[in-house]
Amino acid sequence: GFLSVTVIDDEDYRPRRCIWAHPSAVGPLSIRFTGVPLGDRVRGHTGMPWVLARDGVGGHVELELRIGGASVGRAVHPDPSAWTPFEIPLGPHAGKTADVELVVHSDPAPNRPFCFQADSRWGAPPA
Repeated sequence: GFLSVTVIDDEDYRPRRCIWAHPSAVGPLSIRFTGVPLGDRVRGHTGMPWVLARDGVGGHVELELRIGGASVGRAVHPDPSAWTPFEIPLGPHAGKTADVELVVHSDPAPNRPFCFQADSRWGAPPA
């Protein structure tokens, strides 16, 4: 699969910077980060360019969070949405430094223009 930094537009045509991570036709796409300092949650957004999302490109995409190889949670990007927030609590992984893997799943996989933005932080999300 293809992986890059890009900018997409949301429902109000605002620019959103994210990691372009098209699902692969041969299976899930894995993105690995080593030695990540973790807060108590991973928070971010899943996205698709608004023009494509509004026209219903079909199916949903899931972003799975794995820490040390174990699944911690998933964010589902629903159709037709351009920019969708998510939050995954880290439970016993909070406060540690670990290898983090983000896995992009989709069925059907081809032609799913998907991207995401995520970070790990402490405390409650803003209102």
